[in-house]
Amino acid sequence: MNKMEQKHTPGPWYVNDFSGYHNLYDKPDYNANNLLDEDQCARAPHNAKLAAAAPELLDALQELIEVATEYYKMVFDRDVPADHYAISNALEAIKKATE
Repeated sequence: MNKMEQKHTPGPWYVNDFSGYHNLYDKPDYNANNLLDEDQCARAPHNAKLAAAAPELLDALQELIEVATEYYKMVFDRDVPADHYAISNALEAIKKATE
């Protein structure tokens, strides 16, 4: 499957707490660039759109895992293996977003 052209800043992204101010950064330290500030990041508008879509993307990913798991069981008459790359990657992304 081909990935669509990505206009946002590639990951990883970090949530840093600098004096009680949470934001998205490109590094986990004080030399980081704020990924939502156009003065620090040319791709800030695209990053903001991705961040705004995150709740819907999370919901869609959770639904997709449910459907894929049910489909796998229906076709193969067994549960999805715990190490299935796509499912395990999706579950890790959900865990990162919800911890």
